[in-house]
Amino acid sequence: MKKLTISLFVALLLTSTTSFSASVESSFNGTTGTIVLPNLVIGDQVYFLELTLLDAATLTFRADLTTATEITPTEATASTVASDLWGTWGFTGTDIRLVFNSDGTYTFFEDDADCGTGPNEAGTYSWEPSTGVFIPRVTLDENADCGLSHPRGADLLFVDGNTLTIRETASNGETFILVKIP
Repeated sequence: MKKLTISLFVALLLTSTTSFSASVESSFNGTTGTIVLPNLVIGDQVYFLELTLLDAATLTFRADLTTATEITPTEATASTVASDLWGTWGFTGTDIRLVFNSDGTYTFFEDDADCGTGPNEAGTYSWEPSTGVFIPRVTLDENADCGLSHPRGADLLFVDGNTLTIRETASNGETFILVKIP
């Protein structure tokens, strides 16, 4: 997936007479023809939305509004800053470790026979602390279906002191709770 910062005119037929335009950060997957709009602001609300390319010649996209997720920041997330995520996180009682670095890179360590040929996953990420939108870009994936590489797409990450909550926006929308490792 390539990260793109674009000014995108998005015309969605919310009713028969309503459309809007917005400048948003997005990620486009050329293989699937899907564009992810992780911070789409409409009025005073923020949404996570995926669009599917229907016609490349006319740049026509389809939006399934039933899968749009409102991610408007709460007072708790509005005061979160990027450095709150930096450091090592883990699941209580396991050896799973997820490390976020200040340079926008991450590493995932898990020693589990069900997780492929190696315990490692690494990549870069973008995270918008005020909305929680997190988009990983995997560069090393030795752990099969474990880690941040599956399901692909954007997740929501919320930091509250020494607790990290990861909520998947794709698939079955699972929620995971990690704690900060000193």
